[in-house]
Amino acid sequence: MAQYRIEDAGGIEMLTIACQAIDRSESCREEIDRAGHMIKTSTGMRSHPLIRDELQCRALAMRMIDKLGINHEALKSVGRPPGSIGWTPRED
Repeated sequence: MAQYRIEDAGGIEMLTIACQAIDRSESCREEIDRAGHMIKTSTGMRSHPLIRDELQCRALAMRMIDKLGINHEALKSVGRPPGSIGWTPRED
């Protein structure tokens, strides 16, 4: 939060939603890994239904991250790095 200066209530809520969606998608992924990508049903084999839920949660998280702008580089101070002024390379 500090790196991207997320301090407003709306931004904090979007970040919370993104984190919850990531947690939920990871829970789905664990269940898919445990049961397998394909499951047997009365009509035959089919994709695990949680695959769709996992993808939807990940998409929601990415939308929140995009809206917050944290998919871009963090805010940095303007100017030269500390100690860079007056520095010259040594000649041996």
